[in-house]
This record gives sequence, C-alpha cells and structure tokens, in this order.
Amino acid sequence: MVGLTSAAGVIALLDEHDDDLKVYALQKLNGLVDQFWAEISDAVSKIEIMYEDTEFKDRQLAALVASK
Repeated sequence: MVGLTSAAGVIALLDEHDDDLKVYALQKLNGLVDQFWAEISDAVSKIEIMYEDTEFKDRQLAALVASK
C-alpha cells in the first residue's frame, strides 16, 4: 500500500467555502502535522484566521493545528 506523499490536497480544502470541508481538512491535518509540517506551515495563517473567526464552528481544532 502506497503512503501519502503530500498534504497539498488536504491543505487545498482550507480554501473551500463550506465549513464542514474546512473542519474535515483540519482533522486530517492534525493527524498529518508531524509528517508534513513543512507543507502545512505555509497554511498556518489561513488556520489562524479560522481560529480568529468567532463564527467558525471548530475554532479549538484550528488553534490546536496551528499550535503544532
């Protein structure tokens, strides 16, 4: 079985308008952060914006991923 070689597809979901897709992406990134931090670090500003948005439904998860 071939392993994941990039987090780019998951990171792209952070640009979606649907919050459910953003939460899904954050959940996946939370599990991938140790392996793909170099890629994910480029998206930290997007993740921080999600945390700062008081209407975003999973701000705590955004904070967790950004803090790693």
